[in-house]
Amino acid sequence: MEQKIIGYTRISTDKQDLDKQRHLLLEYARKQRLVIDEFIEVEVSSRQDVSERRIDELQSKLQDGDILLVAELSRLGREMLQVLNIINDLSVKGVKITFVRQPELSTTGSYGKLLLAIYSYFAEAEREFISMRVKQGLAAARAKGVKLGRPKGSRNKKRVLDPH
Repeated sequence: MEQKIIGYTRISTDKQDLDKQRHLLLEYARKQRLVIDEFIEVEVSSRQDVSERRIDELQSKLQDGDILLVAELSRLGREMLQVLNIINDLSVKGVKITFVRQPELSTTGSYGKLLLAIYSYFAEAEREFISMRVKQGLAAARAKGVKLGRPKGSRNKKRVLDPH
């Protein structure tokens, strides 16, 4: 069976750009003389389950000897144990995972596993810090008397809000 190379890209918000990740993976593949057979591209928060992030699809498509290209560890998810389980499942199947922006994580052995655990922890902690800062910002705005949320009556179908 021929080796398959899949590029996985994921963004959380419309302010991010899938094209940048795709370009990064294509540039890496060109330099390594690889051809990416397929891209799995997702625009969904890391908080969503594995099916919405298409991780289950990714795991079912990759087999022994295949290569998964990902821009960075946090694209697979932000919860440490979940990300480590995804990586472990793929590694057990014989899939080689390359994190283009974090090549040190592509190292096999105990050193690579330690780095993966550390990086996964930081990805999870970063998500928690972002959430905490947003909540603090909203609380500060409320304390200043700013009204948050949609304007009253904005769900009325006769009145259309600006999409931005």
